[in-house]
Amino acid sequence: MPKMSDFDEYLSALLVSMNDIVVLRNEGEFREPEETGLDRTVFQINVTIPDGRSKIWTMNKTTRKNLAAAYGDDSANWVNKQVRIEVVRQNVGGVMKNVLYGYPVVVEPAPAPAQAKIDTDTQNTKTDAIIDLILTLKPTMNKEKLTELMATEIENSGGIFGKHIAVQLVAKALGIDLEQTGEKIG
Repeated sequence: MPKMSDFDEYLSALLVSMNDIVVLRNEGEFREPEETGLDRTVFQINVTIPDGRSKIWTMNKTTRKNLAAAYGDDSANWVNKQVRIEVVRQNVGGVMKNVLYGYPVVVEPAPAPAQAKIDTDTQNTKTDAIIDLILTLKPTMNKEKLTELMATEIENSGGIFGKHIAVQLVAKALGIDLEQTGEKIG
């Protein structure tokens, strides 16, 4: 059944949840009221949301300040940076609305080598299972083409996404619902 939020080009609380991570895709731009139909100049930036879709985020001043403090004043330095979303219900112009606030993602130190090896092996097993699933459900797809599609996803992410995320995005683009097939995403 189609969801109306699938057709929204703008990021909203319908599309993300508390603590979701989005990836900034360009440096954004300030747009004037006559361009947007809004009553003020706004800053808009393209993002990739957790399910892989691209949306336009009309970013509030608080979020811009948070990101500038972490990533620098020039938004060109924000490209491919990750932002954690908080959804806050608050009074805006006398109306209660869900407002999105963004916070820079702080990269944590890598786990100890032994733990990293275990995590990598587990993730590789899951990645291989998804690849096998795609090749089974899409008989016209071959491993070479699938590898190309995954490489494109990794390249489009600026190297942020690894094989595991890339194969999930390819599966979604091919119309394969991994959770419905019993493959838990993650």
